[in-house]
Amino acid sequence: MRFPFLVSLVALTLGCRSKPDTGGWSGPAHRADQVGDGVFFAEPEVSRVGEMRKERSSPVSSASGGAGPAEAEVEEDFDASDLPRDATLEPRMVHYDGFARIRATRVDEALDAIAALAEQAEGRVERLSRTEVSIRVPGASFDEIWQGVLQLGDVLDQSVRAEDITEQFLAIDLRVRTHRTTRDKLIQLLEGELAESERLRLIHQLQRVTDELDRLERQLRTLSDLAGFARISVKVVPREAFQGSRSPELAGFAWIRRLAPFHRAPFDDVRRVDLPEPEGMVVLDKRGPFRAESADGVSLWTLRQPNDPVGEGAFWIQAIEERIGDDFEQTRSIEVGSWSCLALRPAAEEPYEWRICLRPQGRHLHIAQAYFPGDKQIERYGAAIDAALAGGAL
Repeated sequence: MRFPFLVSLVALTLGCRSKPDTGGWSGPAHRADQVGDGVFFAEPEVSRVGEMRKERSSPVSSASGGAGPAEAEVEEDFDASDLPRDATLEPRMVHYDGFARIRATRVDEALDAIAALAEQAEGRVERLSRTEVSIRVPGASFDEIWQGVLQLGDVLDQSVRAEDITEQFLAIDLRVRTHRTTRDKLIQLLEGELAESERLRLIHQLQRVTDELDRLERQLRTLSDLAGFARISVKVVPREAFQGSRSPELAGFAWIRRLAPFHRAPFDDVRRVDLPEPEGMVVLDKRGPFRAESADGVSLWTLRQPNDPVGEGAFWIQAIEERIGDDFEQTRSIEVGSWSCLALRPAAEEPYEWRICLRPQGRHLHIAQAYFPGDKQIERYGAAIDAALAGGAL
């Protein structure tokens, strides 16, 4: 028995969820096409991994003569090492992330100047508060803009991270193509003569493959955006804040004042504090310090410090709040699994939220930080980040 109307409806509904290719990625100056309400970035023409990959398994196998269930299998655990050695992009896809803390006489003027640098480079302001700004600029302009930022005041702290995300992009690109092939073959199978139970099974499988394809395509767009636009985050402090005498910080607590919501660079200890990948985000490096990003500016990153003086999570949360809490309008303590967390929100018309979570592990203190640009991002990613913290490996 045939169900042409059902097949057409399923194909139309699920097929529309896949975004069309928008051209070739050509390094930092890649183009983006506006499709509907979002920006969908191009896949790299030079990656054409569908032409150079080996077939890991047959995407779809069906019972001959229409007898027996039709199944489709998708490779779930893909390792970038499976890519051929020549599966590279030239130029490489690199995400630059710079952080600076500068001292200026007029904080507002320095922030306006940084925003102007971004606009002149055809970038954008990602976030702005009374003392902090985060901008996104084309990767090719990063060095020029970075040097311009450093000339706006006395540099108190600076760091730059350059993360090569080429292999990650190629690996996800390969999985996207495999899932698209599987989806298309499932739709073809649905056009054949099948028992109703088999048809329902294929529809459920098609839904699962399509959902996974949507997730992978979001990851591709995130990686493409990160490679195309570097991030520069700056905290500006007024000169008068450094006038007068300040008691020297107690030993073991000095690192707290180096924390900042836009400062994702690791401290001295670069050993990885691993977490599961939060739903909807992409882990940028599988080997170095853990850091996950979303397409709309949410970040989750970890580091490790000596647990000296020895203290539980609540002890360190209190120490952090006493030292930097006055810089924020709202603070609140929360518990997430084995982590003790402090959420901080600045005084702003659209305040961001910065969460600092701590978990003592013997001689070390594991620190996880999450940055949410606004309430919409908290609603979308908050539960996923909490789940990653609750399920984090020791």
